[in-house]
This record gives sequence, C-alpha cells and structure tokens, in this order.
Amino acid sequence: GGWLFPVFSQRRDRETQAYDGNLLWAFYGKDGNRAHSWMFPFYTYDNQGPIASALAPGAQPGTYGKSFWCLPFCWYENEVQVQRSSRPAAVKNTSPGQTASATNAVTAQRIRKNGCFPLWSYASAATVGSAQRETSARLLLLLYDYQRKVRAEPPPKTTGADSTRSRVLWRLWHYERTDADVRVDVFPAITYDRKGGDFKKATFLWRF
Repeated sequence: GGWLFPVFSQRRDRETQAYDGNLLWAFYGKDGNRAHSWMFPFYTYDNQGPIASALAPGAQPGTYGKSFWCLPFCWYENEVQVQRSSRPAAVKNTSPGQTASATNAVTAQRIRKNGCFPLWSYASAATVGSAQRETSARLLLLLYDYQRKVRAEPPPKTTGADSTRSRVLWRLWHYERTDADVRVDVFPAITYDRKGGDFKKATFLWRF
C-alpha cells in the first residue's frame, strides 16, 4: 500500500485481496463479500455479504445484506439477521438420572427499511419460515400511517394474533382490526364496530 498524509492512504492484502483506505475523511474497505464506506456526516454504506448466504442451510450467525444512510436523512436497509439459540430438548421415557440435551435452534429475521424524512418511512421485520412479522409505514408524518403485527401462534390462535391499524391525520380516519374485530372512526361523528360475524354497530354523533 501507500499513503500521502493527510490526503489518502491504502493497503491491500495480496493473499486475500482485502483492502481498506481513506481519501481525506472518507473511509472504505472490502474483505471477501463484505464491504463498507463512509464519510461523516454525509453518508454510510455497509454490505455484509449476499442475503442468499443467510438463507442457505447451515448459515453462520450474523448479519447479511446491505444498509445505506445519507443526508438529507434518507436511508435503506435490506438485511437478514441469523441467530443461534440453545434450548433444552424434550426426552421421552427418560431413565432415572437422565437429562435432556440442549439443541441449537437457528432463526433468521428478514429486515427491510427505507425512507426519506419527512416524506415517507417504511419498515418490516419477518421471521423466515414463520408467519410472524411486523410492518409499519408513514407518509408525510401524520398524514397517513399504517401498522400491522402478525404473531405466529399455534392453533387455536389467541386474541390479537393478527392486528392492523391505519390512520389519516391521526383521528380524521382511524381504522383498527384485531383478528375478526373491526373498529372505524371518522372524525367528528361516525363510528363503526364489528365483532366477529355476530355483532355490528354504526353510530352518528354517538347517540344522536
């Protein structure tokens, strides 16, 4: 490598072809499938390797994918986080003194985010191979926002396993759904409620 202080510096490993360096206060580097660069406070960029590697069998714990942030407050993220946790395994017909051995469970969570403040923002997190996920979105701050949560529950599902909320100007139009129950409020006078398939109610000015 080489350097010219304080303008730039760079070094490269001839065996691995990994390199890193800087140009003024901008820094960059690459090692295998992973790369990064940043210039404070203007932008940051990270590439943690292809997402296909995270979804392949036998993936190692860690973060895979890309993320980016820059002025004026724009961001992007498309990543998979792989985690390994140890949990006790159930042993049937155990003999006295026999204990259950622990098993390693691997979970992967797909994360997507993007936005440009204050125009819009979007975020979602989903467990790979499961119905569990969370999604949220916002348009022009309070103009419109949306949120949905789905929990992976074994049948029969518990209350609140699937819930959705969307609003316009916070209370100008407010919609909520929890499983089969629905509630809608339209400012300033209209409300609508539905619970399952047996109960419905619509009101104007509450009791008018």
